[in-house]
Amino acid sequence: MCVRTHSEEETRRLGCRIGERLVGGEVIALFGELGTGKTVLTQGIARGAGVPESVYVTSQTFTLMRSYPGRVLVHHIDLYRLSGPEEALLRGVDEVLGDPDGVAVIEWAERAELPEARLDVILTHVSPEEREVEVIPHGSGAERLCEGLCSC
Repeated sequence: MCVRTHSEEETRRLGCRIGERLVGGEVIALFGELGTGKTVLTQGIARGAGVPESVYVTSQTFTLMRSYPGRVLVHHIDLYRLSGPEEALLRGVDEVLGDPDGVAVIEWAERAELPEARLDVILTHVSPEEREVEVIPHGSGAERLCEGLCSC
C-alpha cells in the first residue's frame, strides 16, 4: 500500500492512525533517506499510542533508544550511528523487539536484525513537502495496522 502525504502534519496524522491501532508487541521498521520524515511519522505513532502531547518525541542524534509511556509504551530506536545488525544486537536492541506492553519503532531499520512479523514503512521524497509512504505488512498483526489507511 502506498500513501502520499503533502506536509509534516499529514505525515504525523498518518503515524497517529497507525499508532491508534497498536496493542503491544508490534515492530515498525522505518526506512528512508535523511529528511524523509521518519521521526515525524514516529511522533504521530507515539500520539496515536497515547503518549501525551506534553512529551516531546525527538530525533535521537546520539541516543540509541528512548521509551515513551502511553496507552502502549513506545520504544523509539534510532540506528543511524550503528554499523549494522551485529552492533545493534550488542547494544541490546533485540531486548525490546516484541515487548508485549510496547511497540518498537526503528529508524534506519536496515541496520537491525528484524523479526519476520513487522510493519515496514518506506518513506521517499517526492518534493520538498511531499512524501510517498509505502506500507508493507508482514503478518496479520501488521496487516491490522494498515486497515483504513488511504492509498495514493
